[in-house]
Amino acid sequence: MIKSSLIEILRSFSEGEIKEFNDMVCSPYFNKKSAVIKFWEVVRKHAPDFSSKQLERENVYKKIFPDNKFNYGTMKNLIHDLSKLAEKFIELKIYNVKTGSRSINLLEGFVDKGLKNSFKKKIKTIEGIIDEKKGEAEYYYNKYLLEISKQSYLIKQDIFYSNAASTKLANENLTMGYFADIFNNNYSSIIWQYEHGGDYNNDFLKKVIAYYKSSPVEMDYRVSIYYNAFMLIYDGGNEHFYDLKKLLEDNIHNLSIEQKYNFFLAIGNYCIKKYNEGSIDFAKHEFETYRFMLDNAIYNTNNTSRMGGTFYKNIAIAALKNNEIEWASGFIEKYKDMLEPEVKENFHFHALIEYYIKLKNFKDAGKYISRIKYTDSVAKLNIKRWEIITSFELKHFEELRYLIDSAKHFLRNENKISPRNKQVFSNFINLVNKLTVFVQSKDHSKNSLQNSAGICREITATDTLAKAWLLDKVHEL
Repeated sequence: MIKSSLIEILRSFSEGEIKEFNDMVCSPYFNKKSAVIKFWEVVRKHAPDFSSKQLERENVYKKIFPDNKFNYGTMKNLIHDLSKLAEKFIELKIYNVKTGSRSINLLEGFVDKGLKNSFKKKIKTIEGIIDEKKGEAEYYYNKYLLEISKQSYLIKQDIFYSNAASTKLANENLTMGYFADIFNNNYSSIIWQYEHGGDYNNDFLKKVIAYYKSSPVEMDYRVSIYYNAFMLIYDGGNEHFYDLKKLLEDNIHNLSIEQKYNFFLAIGNYCIKKYNEGSIDFAKHEFETYRFMLDNAIYNTNNTSRMGGTFYKNIAIAALKNNEIEWASGFIEKYKDMLEPEVKENFHFHALIEYYIKLKNFKDAGKYISRIKYTDSVAKLNIKRWEIITSFELKHFEELRYLIDSAKHFLRNENKISPRNKQVFSNFINLVNKLTVFVQSKDHSKNSLQNSAGICREITATDTLAKAWLLDKVHEL
């Protein structure tokens, strides 16, 4: 069989793209070699998997040149030529989606060819096209290039002295694009370094932030959104949370679907982090954020009605944190059918387990825990957390000791969990262990209250899972 990057590329094409690629191969504008067309006609018959034994080089060659002896060099050239066409097809598919970039290229072509009237007629239309694509990563760069095209036009007309305003706009858009790219590109990196104990507070980012604050350019709402989302992770200041929340709500209709989802999710994740640190008020902010997303149909990064499993689970948990029990029950059942079929059952069970734990119905919670499938290391940690909580609540202390030992062994040997998550779970285990010893102690002296207060202070000061549940158990004592 033909083994090359060509087959890998062709397998990635949809049925519609196969038809489009056929038009391209047969177009004399892109391909003038009849042998390449014949080669494609033979290969195309084996779409979409292109794995037939009939695709052996000798067999294919014979169908193209029935009267000729197999020639390795010729066959290699045919594969190379069709590969180049396939690559050009992908290139054009991406290019055609980026209407802003295409429009800029058209303006540059008008300037190069001295088409003054065409440039003047198109400039307003192209400005509108670029402004409609505010969600594109290249938005600011395209706005910058638009001003450069205007300057080139003015210079061609020998009126370069009129381009001061355009130069100012070019500088502003180049600067805003720089900040948007820096904050966007470093966001995920900082999260990763935070989870893995890396040092993200480097001199480069410090200087970028200092320059942002002293920049002569007045930033628009888009850059301000990128900045505050970045700063939520970088320094965790509450002011960035409130600024970002207001910016998003005020400009929701000016953002792309992907931006809406990702930025509101950043707010939700920040609320979870603050709640886990002990700032209970953020449970309300988290729930309000998810309600806003549901009310505005912000379910994912595209326009489909599907909902991510983690997002679904987090909404249910946020409602339960706020004692919105009835609302949580309705949500869990109403939205379960929006989950992807392959994860629907698991995440539905996730939400139900949290629901039954909140109701203190630990036996029903246990039934669903046993039905959860081990999908990854994070799922295993969730299961172990649920098992430990339900065993403690049911006073199955012998089983609990086994679960704690098992969890410690898992943490030591699992290398797919970040150091921070390992530490947080280890803290949780240690605190449960202390609570268990305290509960089972027969010492009812006046020191017991003092001991429970000490455990309470330790839980409050510790980065741990299930902090609210742990504190609740201490208060019960």
